[in-house]
Amino acid sequence: MMYVAIPLGKDVQIQGILRTSIPLTDIDAELVRIQNNIALGGFLIAVLASVICFYVSRRISQPIEKLKMGAENFRQSGKDFRGIDHKHSGQRYRYFQNASFQTF
Repeated sequence: MMYVAIPLGKDVQIQGILRTSIPLTDIDAELVRIQNNIALGGFLIAVLASVICFYVSRRISQPIEKLKMGAENFRQSGKDFRGIDHKHSGQRYRYFQNASFQTF
């Protein structure tokens, strides 16, 4: 049992004492309930943080994966990421150069 005594009165005159008690088992049960609530809250915060981190990491890594795939395509096929064929780009350049002189 836990006991508490509080003096009652006005100014410095004590007119009585209020005493109360509570079993320690009730206090222990309340402490366990509070600890469980804190643990559950911590677990939920950790799950939420994990979901947010996963979402952010996917948003960051997707453009990087696209760049990686573009570099791989460029290495294998001689084309850049937008699909331009570099084997014939010199011919196109000369064509557009000649066409620009014809418009004047």
